[in-house]
Amino acid sequence: MSRDLIACTIVDELGGRPRSRTARHRATATELEFVAGAREHGMSVEEYNSQVACGKVIDYLMASENRHCCLSKSICEAAFVMPEVCRSGNWATSMTITMYRVYLFMFLNYALQLTILYMFAQEEQVMDKFSGQMFLCNFGADIQHCPDAPNCIGPGGTNYQNASRMYSFRSWMLRNFALNSLKQIFPEKAGLAENSMDPGEYGLESYWVRLVCVFVFMLSVLSDLRGTYDMINILWYVPTKAEAWLAYEVPSWASKAKVKEILDVGELDFVKFRIAGIPRSAKIRNILLIILPRLFIWVNTARFGVMFLMETAGIEDTIVNVTALTYILDLDDLAFQAVVDDSKGPVFLFRLLPWRPVLVLMLSVFFIWDYYESHCEVSPTGAMYSKALSLPKQQVFPLLNFFIPWLAQETEDEPFWSMPSEHEEQ
Repeated sequence: MSRDLIACTIVDELGGRPRSRTARHRATATELEFVAGAREHGMSVEEYNSQVACGKVIDYLMASENRHCCLSKSICEAAFVMPEVCRSGNWATSMTITMYRVYLFMFLNYALQLTILYMFAQEEQVMDKFSGQMFLCNFGADIQHCPDAPNCIGPGGTNYQNASRMYSFRSWMLRNFALNSLKQIFPEKAGLAENSMDPGEYGLESYWVRLVCVFVFMLSVLSDLRGTYDMINILWYVPTKAEAWLAYEVPSWASKAKVKEILDVGELDFVKFRIAGIPRSAKIRNILLIILPRLFIWVNTARFGVMFLMETAGIEDTIVNVTALTYILDLDDLAFQAVVDDSKGPVFLFRLLPWRPVLVLMLSVFFIWDYYESHCEVSPTGAMYSKALSLPKQQVFPLLNFFIPWLAQETEDEPFWSMPSEHEEQ
């Protein structure tokens, strides 16, 4: 390798300026060291160079393992950083408005996540009990070893025997309802009904699939916990005083115009972001408004998410549910993206308003109204019930109706269902 080539490939840390003649001499000395090292270890210079590079990477990873920060692009991380950026910029109006928008979206994100989690809790702790559903636990977990395994007795009190007597909860309840109805209608033939109709048992299709899905779910939510842990570390280790998080650094080896020309950079490339001191009041605010709510949401997401997976009996349902549950914590990232997209409006002063959530709310209201207007009627008492339904004349959905939804579909004259009148209901 020639000296000129070495000089061209070595650049300084400030942005690519070729080094001096002294640097070229140092580069030549480094090259000689690589040749000597390669000979000592009995390998080519290229192989020795690759192994040295690998060693440097390992040293860096081991050194940075304990201080690596993984704050991601989420609304809570943005709410953690934006006040310090605004303070560093002396609370410039535009940045302050963006900060308030970030907090607005963060609280909206909290409301959505907590609402979903509350609905999960209500489903598992209230609605399932009113429907008569017991906790799944390990019912049927040892179905392949039945009838002599520990978990071979189902919630109905009978032995599974084999997989042919295992049903979902809905099917099991329906079969029990049919059997009990016959026994009440024909009490004298209750024994015959029991001998002729086997309701089966409710149980778990696969114990191991459930455990694997729980592991996958915890793997997916771990990154959110790591982000919270990093924020706690920052609050603990940075000085409790106001320090600048932004700096404007122009390389000193040439004029700014020359640096821009050589490195092909703009003004924003000279802006450096760094984690620095945080005032005590800001640390308390971050703990109360970000750290504690995030920990509460994460713990409840993990708790109710695992409960939901453990209460899912079917293999397919368990696999589908594990992907759906991660969406709760992904709302954080969606809220951040909403802030980024809405910040591109033409008039910055009005960006404080949450245009995207307002638009989403308006569209949701419109399409919900369209559903009720198209398919439902209002009774004199204010109840909403379905319109009378008639069978379509064609067994294939017409393309014209698909492309023009408001065009009436051709149906039979007589409806096959209509809402019973109050007299008929009685």
